[in-house]
Amino acid sequence: MNKSCLLLLALLPLSAHADSDDLRRLSEENGRVQQQYRESGWLDGGTPAGDIENDDAYIRIGGQIYTVGNNTEELESAIYHAINERQWKKAERFATRYAALPDHNPALPKLVLGLKQRAEGRLAEALQNLQSAEALDPANPRILLETARLYTEDNQNREARSAFARAQDADIPEETRALIGQYLGEIDKRSRWHGQIGIAYGYNSNINQSDGSVRCILPLDGQCLAYQNLPDPIRSPVWNYSLSAGKITPIKGHHSLKTNLLVYGTHYRRKDTDAALSDYGSQTGTLSAGYEYADAQSRLSLMPVYEHERRNRHTYYNAYGAETSWTHTINPKWQVNADWSGKRYRHSGTAKTYAADYTEYRTGLGAEYALTPKTGVFAGSDYTRRTYNGGTSDHREYTLRTGLYTLFDNGTYLNALVMKRRNLYDRAGIAADGQRRSDRQTVWLAAAGFRQWHIGGFYPELRFKHTTVKSNSVFYRYRQNEIMLGVKKQF
Repeated sequence: MNKSCLLLLALLPLSAHADSDDLRRLSEENGRVQQQYRESGWLDGGTPAGDIENDDAYIRIGGQIYTVGNNTEELESAIYHAINERQWKKAERFATRYAALPDHNPALPKLVLGLKQRAEGRLAEALQNLQSAEALDPANPRILLETARLYTEDNQNREARSAFARAQDADIPEETRALIGQYLGEIDKRSRWHGQIGIAYGYNSNINQSDGSVRCILPLDGQCLAYQNLPDPIRSPVWNYSLSAGKITPIKGHHSLKTNLLVYGTHYRRKDTDAALSDYGSQTGTLSAGYEYADAQSRLSLMPVYEHERRNRHTYYNAYGAETSWTHTINPKWQVNADWSGKRYRHSGTAKTYAADYTEYRTGLGAEYALTPKTGVFAGSDYTRRTYNGGTSDHREYTLRTGLYTLFDNGTYLNALVMKRRNLYDRAGIAADGQRRSDRQTVWLAAAGFRQWHIGGFYPELRFKHTTVKSNSVFYRYRQNEIMLGVKKQF
């Protein structure tokens, strides 16, 4: 095997790592963009709950204390005021007195109970009571509005739109009708394409992932009769582009059709004229579409996926498979997630002469903790298994990752990520001098964005990446730095 071909074979698995890192980073960023439109904070317009008196014979309104008589008119007024102020104990006590009256509206106690359960996070029970309240009093605009709000929080978008439309047809003030129109607009945004687009220019210190080392390959009696010189690192300016987009199409209840699209690529100005693969740039696209379940706390998706990559101006591979992901919000501070994917990679054309087809299975677990509403830390682990035709390059990959993010009030954000990766190969090979190859990789990523400095929605972002690989094979050891300055836009 000639030296350039051997070096090329050594490079390919490390390039795959870089591609998978970019794919994960863009997928997670796209998920955060889409999550912005799932959130329902725009629904909240009430006053935070404060200290309340235990005596249900009185109510405080605007600093004044009023007696609440034992009649439907006064109790209904007191109930609605307690709801508006989120004084759930007061509302519940007033509702108990109200239900004992012979001429009471049975829908109102159901409304109180449902809203109290909603405040406690018991959304399924809350929805049952609000649906019962609507069935008892279908023309009550307050019940219609609260039911629509709860559908929205629970990610039942079709039902939320229908409930808001019913409330809009009720006898309500014009300002309330206008507010409902805004709510409907926000719900419609959930079903549109959302994502981000970016382009960046920068510098890479080692596009061929080599360390330029010299080693003796023919020692004799304490002397070296022949040396092997690995190529020096090639430095190059680099262009990078990316597009990530996702769309949710509601079907019914918590069930939706989810579509994700990722396109990203790298173009290096310099080429490696000594290598069989002279252009180290690549262009990659992935498309996935399938089922998603989403409620107020959890999301679960299952989708087939297609991936296509071009290198050196030719198709490099096509990959087919499936992926599933699960995210659960434990409380406002803690979130956990898990994902799995399986793909079959088939190389095309001239790539078949130096790259073997393989199957990849990957499993990931992670957690995120919000230190403040705008600052959080996260950590996770991945296990990847790759099996190649012929079995000579079969290996396992273990990855640990941790990072943090923060958003400042002026629009500046900072992200940082550290990954530690270990590769263990099943068999001994020539690239590791007859040993089982073992690699240890460390990746540092940092990014700073400045959303306050935007033109046409595009804002600047500075990104830095440092990679170090240690291996028992000389062909796999290298250090690489990359710094990029670009612009991004979310949509």
